[in-house]
Amino acid sequence: PRIVPGAAARTVKPQLIKSGVDTLDEMFGGGQEAGTTTLVIGQAGTGKSTMASLYATAALKRGESVGLFLFEERIETFFRRSEGLGMALRQFHEDGQLIIRDFNPNEISPGEFGQIVQQSVNSEKVKVVVIDSFTGYLNSLPHREKAVRDIQSLLKYLARAGVLTILIVAQHGLLGQGVGIDVDVSFLGDTVLLLRIAEHEGRLRRSITVVKKRHGPHDLDVRELFIQSSGVSVIAYNPLPEV
Repeated sequence: PRIVPGAAARTVKPQLIKSGVDTLDEMFGGGQEAGTTTLVIGQAGTGKSTMASLYATAALKRGESVGLFLFEERIETFFRRSEGLGMALRQFHEDGQLIIRDFNPNEISPGEFGQIVQQSVNSEKVKVVVIDSFTGYLNSLPHREKAVRDIQSLLKYLARAGVLTILIVAQHGLLGQGVGIDVDVSFLGDTVLLLRIAEHEGRLRRSITVVKKRHGPHDLDVRELFIQSSGVSVIAYNPLPEV
């Protein structure tokens, strides 16, 4: 069955969804809005999945349900990576508050995936949906343009249901700038979070920028992102002096 976006019966109440990191929330004008879609774009190692885990953890601690759909990472790997950053999510999964599905390439169709997500939202009252990664989702399907149209209908449905949807979009290469898919997906995002990485004096520096936000104000400053075993932090980015 095709997804009908207007069939979502839930009414979206104005609210800001927090990440649990105050300086990150400040970049979004206080938080992200329910019923919107965020594209998290970056190269390998920039912290894309960590950003998604951050919002998922914050939602779970608020008592909300979260749906996590993996196309490039095993469930056990996800748990271990999250635990390494101080985010213990296994118990939430065992309690049924965190819904996790991982998919192998070519094992489902775009329509089937949309139905799985829709059923999770309807039956479990999910407030945050993470698709990690959207690049892996497209690469597992033979007709990418149709897949984009199908997921666009899904995103409209989730928006009407008041769900914050986070799409992870990978870029080619460790330090490359090309997006890792050959179709334009920028129109899918109400918000675009760009993560980058650069080398300086033998150390890689991660940066984070809110490129786009349709609903409300946002910070255009480039900030530095730190991902450590003690947690995630965002601070003012101090540019290096030119030589």
